[in-house]
Amino acid sequence: MHKKSDMNEYGNFRPISILPAFWKILEYLIKTKLVGYKESKLLHGFRKKKSTVTVMLEPVEAFDNLEEVIVICLDWMKVFVRVSYEKLILKLED
Repeated sequence: MHKKSDMNEYGNFRPISILPAFWKILEYLIKTKLVGYKESKLLHGFRKKKSTVTVMLEPVEAFDNLEEVIVICLDWMKVFVRVSYEKLILKLED
C-alpha cells in the first residue's frame, strides 16, 4: 500500500495483511453451515426474513387452509405489579 511520494523506494509502502479477509470468509462459511443446521423452524426472532409479523401470519394462513388452529392469549399487563415483593425476597434469600 503506497504511503507517500516516490514509488521506487521500499520505505514508502506499508504492508497489508489478508489475514482479516481470510477469517471473515472462514467465519461466513462456518456460520452458514451452523445456522442452517441449528435453527428451529418455529423461531421467528433473530432470523433472516422472519419477524413478529411472520409469526402472527402463521395462524392466519393455517386458518385459511382449513387447518386446526389453537390460539392462547395471555394478558401480561402489569404482571409484576401484582407480585408480593416480600414473598419474592424471602424466596430469593432461601
